[in-house]
Amino acid sequence: QQQAEQAAAAAADAQNRATAAAAQASQQQDAVTALKGDVTDLKQNSTNAALTLQETQKSISSLESPMAIHYKGITLTPGGFLAADTVYRRTALGSDVSTPLSSIPYAGSAQNHLSEFFASGRSSRIAMLAEGKLSNAKLTGYYEADFLSSAITSNNNSTNSYSLRQRQVWGQATLNDGWSFTGGQMWSLVTETKNGVDNRTEAPPMTIDTSYNVGFSFARQFGFRVAKNFHNRFWLAFAAENAQTTVGGEGSRNNFLIGSAGTSGGAYNPSTTYAYNKTPDFIAKVVYQPGVLHFEVFGLVSSFRDRLYPGATNTTPTAAGAYNDTSIGKGLGANARVSLAQKHLDLGIHFLGGLGIGRYGTSGLADVFVRPDGVLVPIRSYQALGTIEYHAKKLDLYLN
Repeated sequence: QQQAEQAAAAAADAQNRATAAAAQASQQQDAVTALKGDVTDLKQNSTNAALTLQETQKSISSLESPMAIHYKGITLTPGGFLAADTVYRRTALGSDVSTPLSSIPYAGSAQNHLSEFFASGRSSRIAMLAEGKLSNAKLTGYYEADFLSSAITSNNNSTNSYSLRQRQVWGQATLNDGWSFTGGQMWSLVTETKNGVDNRTEAPPMTIDTSYNVGFSFARQFGFRVAKNFHNRFWLAFAAENAQTTVGGEGSRNNFLIGSAGTSGGAYNPSTTYAYNKTPDFIAKVVYQPGVLHFEVFGLVSSFRDRLYPGATNTTPTAAGAYNDTSIGKGLGANARVSLAQKHLDLGIHFLGGLGIGRYGTSGLADVFVRPDGVLVPIRSYQALGTIEYHAKKLDLYLN
């Protein structure tokens, strides 16, 4: 009996010790779990601190060397470049780095026997892009200027003081549904673009000469443009742009009127002729861009008008029987470009042809000529250009 009681007591003691050990093990497990949680929290806090430090360093870096300036919800991005250009020509033109392609002298002229050298920084350019966002639209404004303009006192005698020239000044609203509205002075819609009909993606020939290359279709002028982007693959655009009739050849000096010298009080140049334009030029364009391919087809319509004086002669002006006469110019153009070798190689072909489209060519040919009776006749012309461009990491090679 005594042994049985002792055994029961020993069993009870063992049970108590086992219970105590289990409780202690549970406490230790809780401590380990808490310790693991503390370690996890410490790791998370350390990671968060590292990310915060990285963001802080990034913010400090962006403040020290920002790509853009942020002011009241508007992002301002300055741009431009400094240029030091030199040009040597076998025949003299009396021209800076911009070559007047329609004025190259023939073999029989004295200029053909004289060469010329010029150096200039006038191609240096300044630009500013302003961007802001609304809930349903992106607003963009762009300004661009260089010094390829001449004031009345500009010359190369001592100070080479050439005036600042407006290249582009326009504003744009791009809606979330793909519609965009652009107004101001910009590249004409006839100019090829590398992405859809987007402004600032124009593709002029890669040449230092600011007259670009014969066969390139372009103008920079005031216009209002409406465009629709269909899923970044297909674009439709329409533009009304400032017109300017260029005339080659004349009829009787007194039997027609197409324009006049600019009125200096009206902020026009009195040394050049401004046509009395009847309407803007109208341009429509379709762009298809599947992957590395880019296709454009466009058409333009111009209206040419003068006032005729049928009874006038070279020596006897008269307004008897005077009336207005209008001629229509129209053209059709296309651009195609493909990017190969991971966009290192670009191949392009460009064409424009029609009646009265000379002004949109680099050579600046005439749109119309004047018959002896004073009637304006649009000149038929065609132009084409092939381009090959190779873009390495630090070198660009091109062939037109």
